Amino acid sequence: CDEATPMGTWWRDEGSPTLARAADDADAAAATVEAIDGAMAVYALRHDDAWRRACDDAEAPAQPARLACLRECQDEAAVVLGEFRDDARTFAVQGSAAVAAMFDPELCAQAADAAGSVGRDAFHREIMAELAAARAALRANRFAEAVALDVAASARSLAANRPQLDARARLQLGETMLALGHPAIAGRVASEAHALAEAAHDDHLAAEAAVLAMDIGDDTSRRTWARHAAAALQRGGADPILEAAYLTRLGDAELDRGDAGAAELAHARALELRRATGIDELATLENRSGLAAVAELRGRRAEALARSQEVVELAERWLGAEAPVVTATVQRRRGPLE
Repeated sequence: CDEATPMGTWWRDEGSPTLARAADDADAAAATVEAIDGAMAVYALRHDDAWRRACDDAEAPAQPARLACLRECQDEAAVVLGEFRDDARTFAVQGSAAVAAMFDPELCAQAADAAGSVGRDAFHREIMAELAAARAALRANRFAEAVALDVAASARSLAANRPQLDARARLQLGETMLALGHPAIAGRVASEAHALAEAAHDDHLAAEAAVLAMDIGDDTSRRTWARHAAAALQRGGADPILEAAYLTRLGDAELDRGDAGAAELAHARALELRRATGIDELATLENRSGLAAVAELRGRRAEALARSQEVVELAERWLGAEAPVVTATVQRRRGPLE
């Protein structure tokens, strides 16, 4: 706690200049670099605010766990910076999405486990760093590397009898497999992660696994996982980012069922929560797209076109004009709506 702004100082003195040099080497667009720099600066502010609050709560038994968690956030920021420094392609592939996907430092207030123990030793930090590297590899389309890192982290956690870490690694493997187009494997791994989290009484992790599983399977399965997610969220307390993810998946499911009213309520509430966090603007693309689909379902073509244009403009600003979400939305606008 001797350093008042550990991540802010690091980003100002080391991170931002390194990013600028890497951007020059990669001939990256100025707007893209500014967006990444700004997103990381906001992340650093949020991190250091959480750091100060943890340091002020010196008598709390969970303080060491909270500070260890926040150091893991710094580790992940260093991994993301390293990706930009070492691979010029990542500017186009990752953009500010790399920052938006980083672990939320506000969640470090929940760092102690259910028994109140610290549970975040050097092994925990090492595994979390491996998982951060796996996420970076996935964003950079190094798929085999991402899968190998996820599996290795799960195996090491299992061998060390660390079920919560194993659950975290399996959850990330599920996300990786879903991104690679293997929903059956993703669903099985998410279910395993959920069971491990439930057994460890880690409600937040159980909710994350259930939210992932809401993306997979038939309508009956998605409804079941939605109930699991809602129950875990209620037990675990307020987390607006995770609640927004749950509502987004719920809104998508309601769209698939053709229920425009329920879909609109879910996506609108998720959008409100994500705007309130101040760091998750990129994630609002999902909800803006969902609300455009609601308007389309209701036959409101002008509204659907306007909302689709919002999606394109936001995605271009954060991800660049060639991002898949941009081209997909433009294609949709040139389709039935016109």
